[in-house]
This record gives sequence, structure tokens and C-alpha cells, in this order.
Amino acid sequence: MKAKEVKNKTEITKSLFIAFSILILHILLLGAMGLMVIFFQGVSRYLPWIFLTGSAVIIAGGYLLIKRLKRERASLKDILNMPDFKSRSIEVSLLGGFASLKIGKPHNMPVIENHNSGQNVRQLEDLSDSKIMELVELASMLKNGMITEEKYKELKP
Repeated sequence: MKAKEVKNKTEITKSLFIAFSILILHILLLGAMGLMVIFFQGVSRYLPWIFLTGSAVIIAGGYLLIKRLKRERASLKDILNMPDFKSRSIEVSLLGGFASLKIGKPHNMPVIENHNSGQNVRQLEDLSDSKIMELVELASMLKNGMITEEKYKELKP
């Protein structure tokens, strides 16, 4: 009988501990929510000042850039055509990429000349890679018996 009473007491203790832990976690959650309300209330109260300060910093940066370009008697196009910036693109990113501006040519994309229309077309995949993939696919089809040797030789580039 005593073993049963001890088991009941330990179960009651465990249940009380779990209930107490849940109460403490609820109090911590309410405290965190209160801090978030205070923080966002402060942000919303000072939002016009935050916006004005951010706008002033962006305008001042643009003004200083234009002033420097005029002092060096260069245009943005001249600077981007310098050898240091050839085949590179410049990206200005704010807020971890939330707002970004890319200037320049994208790199690592082969250009195919279209002789009929006279326009250059950008290709996303390298032609040699696609030919290799076709050969691998043909070889696996031959190995699995899906095509004959004659058909393989016919289709092989």
C-alpha cells in the first residue's frame, strides 16, 4: 500500500511541476508580448522621423555622388565602362536585398548572334553542356536497351 501512495505522490508532484512550468511560460509570453507592444509603439510614434532621416541619408549620398562625378568630370557611364567594371554588374542592396538596384551587364551568360534578325540573344545554358547531357542520355538509353546501336549512331552529334 505504501508503494502505491509514493507513486501517487510522485505523479502529483510531476503534475504540479508541469502546471507550474506552463504558468511560468505563459507569464514569460505575456511579458514578451508587452515588450513587443512597447517597441512597436515607439517605432510607430517615431516612424516619420525614421523615414525623414533615411530619406535625408539617401539624398545626401546621391548629392555627394553627383558632386564627385562633376569634380572628376566623368559620367556614370564612363565609370562603368572602366576596365575594372568590364563584364561585371554593380548591385546596391538595402535591407538584405529587399530593395536592390543592379547596374551593368549580367555575366556568365553566353551570347548567341542571330544572323537573321541581327539581334543578340542571351542563352541561359551553355551549348556544350546541353550536348554533353544529350550524349549521356543517349548512352543511358542504349545501355538500358531502349534504342538500338544504329539509332544511337544516327542520333549522336
